[in-house]
Amino acid sequence: MNDVQYEELCRYFISKMTGLPISKIESIRIPNPKRGDLPKYKHQIDLYWETSDDICLYLNIANAKWRSTEKVNQEDILLLQQVKQEVAAHKAVMITNSEFTSGAKAAAMNHGVGLHIVRPAIDTSVFDVKNRALIQSKIQELASSASQPVFN
Repeated sequence: MNDVQYEELCRYFISKMTGLPISKIESIRIPNPKRGDLPKYKHQIDLYWETSDDICLYLNIANAKWRSTEKVNQEDILLLQQVKQEVAAHKAVMITNSEFTSGAKAAAMNHGVGLHIVRPAIDTSVFDVKNRALIQSKIQELASSASQPVFN
């Protein structure tokens, strides 16, 4: 599995957990607020979605980190927290297939960052290498015919 395939699996995971359609969970670049003569730059957001209730609209972001064996560390969580502040998101979530270090867990708890471990429970060798629409279509096809979830 590669990073693009994993991001699509995580998009499916967010969709299933929130009940939002896949189309409402975007991968976007958000411009950083420009100040004075400082250079412009953008934040690449793996997964971005909005939720609401009768009172408020909430902006949510997630970072999908596919790792072979390396754990997500404290620096990864602190960077996500900084991006959350820069783009004015209400909630940030870190998703990985591996594990989290104790420092990552502590930083996440301190900053209210959600942590999830999502691992594929299907044969991912059938996924296209980089075409997101084809990957998502295959995930949904496999999910509709599977007796168990496509992730665990």
